[in-house]
Amino acid sequence: MLSTETIWNRREGADEISEHTYNLTIGAVLLWGFALNHMMIQVVPYELVAGIHPIAFLVGYLACVFGGTAIYAKSDDPMISFLGYNLIVVPLGLVLVLVLPGYSSEVVSRAIFATGSVTGIMMMVGGTYPKAFLSMGRTLAVAFICTFVVEMGFVIFTGSSPAIFDWAMVAIFSLYIGYDWARAQSLPKTMDNAVDSAASLYVDIIILFLRLLRLFGRR
Repeated sequence: MLSTETIWNRREGADEISEHTYNLTIGAVLLWGFALNHMMIQVVPYELVAGIHPIAFLVGYLACVFGGTAIYAKSDDPMISFLGYNLIVVPLGLVLVLVLPGYSSEVVSRAIFATGSVTGIMMMVGGTYPKAFLSMGRTLAVAFICTFVVEMGFVIFTGSSPAIFDWAMVAIFSLYIGYDWARAQSLPKTMDNAVDSAASLYVDIIILFLRLLRLFGRR
């Protein structure tokens, strides 16, 4: 989701690795992010995060996410890109610390299973039909922005967000997973591109999970 043409084209001259190592690196970076989130959920007290002023939390969240994105987007060094990736993983982990206590373990388990299933399916489809997914980039971006803006309007003026917005975001980010996987496979197979691809997929997967969690929780 977070990739751009200029970022990838600038890295074509880097040393390439085998496709097997490249995909393993993407998987390992993703697993690191999920493991770090799991650890944060286990050790970070809910009260500690809930006690942060909402505006301060939002400012810190946006600073970390946009800062992390800028770092990995501008870097050709996989270690620096990995640092930027972690700046995205940590604030999203804090969001999970806040959100998960509001749902039963059954709902959380269903959301995890559904997220994993959708992710696996969309990666397979994206790898099978890469041209179809690569053509969706701008359409998905426009769909996301429009859905987000309209949803925020509902929240501001009505104080609630109808379930249709969750369904829309589930559809958008499911397609984004296929798009980002197809995108990752079309790039030069470098360590830095593997880290950057994992960062994009991580954001897609976490947002998909949070939206599925809300949908299952509504039931």
